[in-house]
Amino acid sequence: MQRSETSCCSRCTTHVIRLQRDSRALQALAERWLVVEPSGEKYLSPFAGASDLNDDRATETLGILFMEGGGEPMEITNLKGDLRALAEANRATGQWLTSAMSAAWDMLEALLSYPERADLLAERHRIVSNDWQCASMADLIARNLERAVAILGRVDFTPAALRADLTAHRVVPRYMFSVSEMLNFAADLAARSAVLTHENERRWRIFHERVDQIVGAADSPGGNELPPEGSNTDCHGVFVVITEWRHCVLSVELFGCPAWGRLVWALLIVVGFSG
Repeated sequence: MQRSETSCCSRCTTHVIRLQRDSRALQALAERWLVVEPSGEKYLSPFAGASDLNDDRATETLGILFMEGGGEPMEITNLKGDLRALAEANRATGQWLTSAMSAAWDMLEALLSYPERADLLAERHRIVSNDWQCASMADLIARNLERAVAILGRVDFTPAALRADLTAHRVVPRYMFSVSEMLNFAADLAARSAVLTHENERRWRIFHERVDQIVGAADSPGGNELPPEGSNTDCHGVFVVITEWRHCVLSVELFGCPAWGRLVWALLIVVGFSG
């Protein structure tokens, strides 16, 4: 696996772990608030911890700590901001990737004119299909994260408001369980997307090797590559340009994930064949 691909997998794994961590912290608070009795003690210091509202697991995982004289913990405020930013990044990725794969799919029809690559048609179309699925998953991740933030926005995280809920209908724990489940689902989608990316590795490798063979054949006198039906027989320049650009494109950073550069490489391949 190339360095860019390893980096991408590492980033994707980090996002999955991060969402699962956030989910566990919120679930811990929900479990505690579902059963704990609100404290009636009066504390002299506003910096004293709210023992009835705090949960050791949430504190250890995200540092969430409710103070008697405080408002919404900064950790929860930061969590909402981080989830919102991650949602925006996934939405942008999904939109870009959907557009790119739609264009790639249409242009792939040009490959049908190259009989010597007939055995790779399914592989090449599968790469685009997998990436298109990743685009859909990115959009779903964005939607779930945005809705999770909206649900958190329905909760007043001040100690007084939380204790009022604990003495009434305990709606807040149910909100928190829902957010936790939505974060888990977003993490599952990210993991599935990573699986599709792994599945494409062999397909990309085979396709790249074939292009290298074509370039080598074009460099050799009397190369035996058959020209595409009804096309210009001088395709040597196209393959040379593609080969020269390949390693540069693979290292492109796009939305924090270097391996997305392969998608640009995919478009270069398609444009090269249809040019």
